[in-house]
Amino acid sequence: MLLSDSLFSGNLNVVLLLATVVVLLFFFGYFFLIPKVLCWRASKKLRIGDYQSAVESFFKALKISPRDARIWYGYSLALRRAERLDEALEALDAVERLEPGQTSIFLERIDVFRTQKRLDEALDELSQKIEAGDCPDQVRLMRSAVEIEAQLFEEAESDCDFLIEHGGESIYAEAFNNRGVAKLMLGRESDAESDFETSYLLDPRSSVVRAYCSSAWLRRKAPQKTLALCDATIKTDPLCAAAYHFRGLAKQMMNDFDGANEDFQKADELKRELLVSQ
Repeated sequence: MLLSDSLFSGNLNVVLLLATVVVLLFFFGYFFLIPKVLCWRASKKLRIGDYQSAVESFFKALKISPRDARIWYGYSLALRRAERLDEALEALDAVERLEPGQTSIFLERIDVFRTQKRLDEALDELSQKIEAGDCPDQVRLMRSAVEIEAQLFEEAESDCDFLIEHGGESIYAEAFNNRGVAKLMLGRESDAESDFETSYLLDPRSSVVRAYCSSAWLRRKAPQKTLALCDATIKTDPLCAAAYHFRGLAKQMMNDFDGANEDFQKADELKRELLVSQ
């Protein structure tokens, strides 16, 4: 009798142990592995441009892990790529609630405002952040970029002056670049050229950034400003394919189709040369 009780007790312990292991494996798989797989799938969909599928995968992951800030951030990026911008802002708000005070999340929020052309709201939030004190250089740099888009060129120049005098070395190239853009739009071409040259010396990639900045003027139906900025970029870096591309778009908008085709051909030629050299 004692032997049978002992065997029963031993079997029960084994069953309980196995049940515990099964439950733990279930929770591990459901709450950890499945969200990981869904996020991996979403990231893959983002890379190939299937933004709606990425949104759906991140959303499924959030159903399982609603307090994971990283998933909310990925979800916001997918929503932004899918041009669901109001929902992207809501997702960024969720990230802020879970992990408050992250500068990168704040700047992503501002960038969504820029895409929506809500420049006044973007400037208000940036100014509040700066006036609160202990502000990262990237916030003031972002404000200078938004001020340029809002055609507040003197204010943008002032912010860049501050960054060049007081900021860290990591933002110098962008600060000189933005100040050059502001000066160019204020008609001070030689001063702008000096800033562009300095920016290029600090970081040769700044010419590409400048060229993409010019596209903001295209969206605002101001091709002359795009043309001026691309001309300045090409003068500093004559191998910048992006500058030729956006200059071509500006010329196309201005009905200079021959000039546009020449720039498009030059951009394609530079891209091919870059691929060969790699």
